[in-house]
Amino acid sequence: NELLAPYIAHPNALVRKAFLGCMMKQPSLNIAEYLIFTSIDDIDPGVRKAAVELLFDWYITDSTDEYKLALKIESIFLSILEKSVAFDAPEEHDLNILVLCMIPRMAKLPDGFLKRLFALVNEHPLLSVRNQVVKTFSFIKWNDPEETLASLL
Repeated sequence: NELLAPYIAHPNALVRKAFLGCMMKQPSLNIAEYLIFTSIDDIDPGVRKAAVELLFDWYITDSTDEYKLALKIESIFLSILEKSVAFDAPEEHDLNILVLCMIPRMAKLPDGFLKRLFALVNEHPLLSVRNQVVKTFSFIKWNDPEETLASLL
């Protein structure tokens, strides 16, 4: 399976180890999504972040259909956001790190898509998540928080 190749050959030993552990535990699940969404205590946040980065890099480099790519990314992004609502200390929670590590990759997608995602984030009930995402968007895409807000709202 082409999706699994980046995990098998990944330079980070933690990612390779987590991948093999996941294969033994849940061979029927999509490995990347298992690494991302498995319960918090089971996996190191750094490994989870690396899994998201790999997954996104794979989607972005291998996708020829930009619309399907955008929908898949949006689906994962929303899943992560939904899960982050349940936690009281979002700035310390690794799911929020995942949201942030996705944004540089999403900057490669069309502005219209970024505006839609931003609107979804803007409805997030946790202010710290909203603020952090706005700040990250601004440095990745526009280098200016004021201009970011003007562009996205």
